[in-house]
This record gives sequence, C-alpha cells and structure tokens, in this order.
Amino acid sequence: MPFILPPALAKTFARWFTQAQSDLQDVSLETILKGNTCQPISMREFKLFLQNKEHSAENLDFYYWFIDYSERFYQLPEHERAMSMPPTEKPSVASYALPLETLIKQPSIKSSRDSEEPPSDYCTEKEPSELLNEKDPANQPFREEVNAVLRTFFNYDSEKELNIDGYLRRYIVYHANRTTHPEVFAACHAKVYQIMEQSSLRNFLHHALQNIRYDGIVFRYSMGFFFFLCVTLTLTLTFLFHTSRWYRLFVFPCTFGCMFYVLSGRAGMCFRRALRNKRQVPLYELDQEHADLMKNQKRKTLDIESVSDMKSIIDPHVLNYNKLMFMHTFSVSALTALSLTIMVVSLTNEPE
Repeated sequence: MPFILPPALAKTFARWFTQAQSDLQDVSLETILKGNTCQPISMREFKLFLQNKEHSAENLDFYYWFIDYSERFYQLPEHERAMSMPPTEKPSVASYALPLETLIKQPSIKSSRDSEEPPSDYCTEKEPSELLNEKDPANQPFREEVNAVLRTFFNYDSEKELNIDGYLRRYIVYHANRTTHPEVFAACHAKVYQIMEQSSLRNFLHHALQNIRYDGIVFRYSMGFFFFLCVTLTLTLTFLFHTSRWYRLFVFPCTFGCMFYVLSGRAGMCFRRALRNKRQVPLYELDQEHADLMKNQKRKTLDIESVSDMKSIIDPHVLNYNKLMFMHTFSVSALTALSLTIMVVSLTNEPE
C-alpha cells in the first residue's frame, strides 16, 4: 500500500520543492482588494509589492479606475448615457482588422505601431459588419477622461502601458475613440484581474510569508551545508578508523540541523521570529516608508532609526501558517535525522 502524506504536510512539501508558492488557500485576490486582510498581506503591502517589486502597479490602477468609472457612468442621466452606446462586437483576434487609420486620432494616443499592417490572415479593407450607431465623440460624457486613460494605459510610449494582447489593445483604442461606454474596457478589466489573480497574487504571498531577507536565506543555506559536512565527516571518520558505532549518534543532531536550516531557508522563514509573530520588513517597503516619512515631515534629512526594521504579524491566516510551517519543518527534520541515524548505527564496521 503506497504511503500517502497528510494533506497539510503535502502542501508544505509542495511549497518547499515545487512551484506551489502559497498555502494560504483561503486568501483570494478579492479578499485583499476588499481590505479584509491585515499585515503582512494587507492591501497596502500588496500595492507596495506591485509598485516596487513586480513593477506592475498599472494593473491595480486600471482595475480601480474601471470600477469607479463604471459607477459614475451608470449614474448619469439616461439621455447622456445614450450618447455613448456600447460596442456591438466583442474583442477577438479578428479585432486586428479594425481600421484605426480611419479614425481622427488624438495625437496623445497615436503611435507609429498603430499604423502597422495587421496579420495577413486578418487583413481586410472592409469595415466590420457591426458598427456603432455613434454620436459625436466630442460631446460624449467623460470624453477627456477616456482620452487620458488611452494615453496612460494603452499608449506604447507610456510608462503605465498595460501588458495585454495586441488585438485587445486595438479593439479598445478603436472603440474608445467612438464611444465612452465602460463596456469598451470590460474585457481589459477582466484580463487585468486575471493577471493579478494568477500571477501577482501568488508572487506577493510568496514574498509576504517570508520573514527574513535574502541575506538571512543565504545564511540558512550556508548553515545547512555546514551541518551536511559535519554528517559527512562523522561518517567518514567512524568508518575509516573502525570506531564504535555509537559515535555515529552525532549524525542525529547534525542531520537535524542540516534539514532544519535548509527547509527554513527554502521557506524564507526564521522560526524564532515566526513564533514571536514578527517579520523583517522587505527593503522595498522600508525604502517606501523612509520616502513617505520624509515627504510628510518636509525635510531633507531623516533619522533611519525612526523607521522600525521589524513589524508585527497581525493577519490570522499568516499566524496559523507560521505555526504549521514550524511544526512541519521540525517534524520532517526530526524524522529524517532519526531515520538516517538508525540506518548508520545499524551498520557495523568495528574491529573483531
């Protein structure tokens, strides 16, 4: 009968040795965006991570802009909303054929790449079969705001350009020049949410669950290698000089130390801090706090000691995760050390 690990321990092994980067299954992107989490996985930490670590804060900016814009648009009187009808077609690969060249473009959203020919499979000189019954774009509600959004998130030269498919970008630029209806941006909003949910969230939780920085991780791997050398040296000397097998009991603490340090380094965790509910603030968060403090105090010098290098862990999901990680790491290290010790002690190499 095959040996099956308990589910909780299997998840821990997945975090250690595979690409599974989080055991916080109860924490979703929606939970964080609604502000239902606390430090170190709060909305503030997530925003700082996107801005300074992943460099994809434009996704979050567009996400919130679209929600706010949709609410304001649907609060308009009906006769104003009627000036901006929704597109009659959905974005698809066929959107490459949309004739951007026929639009009277704003200079701010025009790009040399817009005039490139679409892929040969989708080239056409005909207008799309379904066109808007459009009003005068200049008189549509929120026209200036929509133009600013196009310049900010959909211009190739913008620092906040969204990382979306080319056909979706072409669809948005084409229809946003003809209508200001939120439906134009709905597919992009869903795509941005998908990127944050499938990529940014996992990366954020992976970093947020760590309570040490890179130098602490290197130290733990170094200590693990040191204890590995101790195990190797103990076995070599006891077998080479035919000493009593009981000297090999020193293998147990060395193996335990090796496994414990390697696994804690792999998890990016100092368990002494974890049991005290503390974490070392990542450098990008610390730099941001320094900048914010200098800005608020309106001075050019700042006492670096005024910003704490350590912070408390408040979120209950993270507190529970730290306890489980300690128990699993201790158990795996002890079982591995015990198994290896029993095996090497059972071997005899003593002189007759």
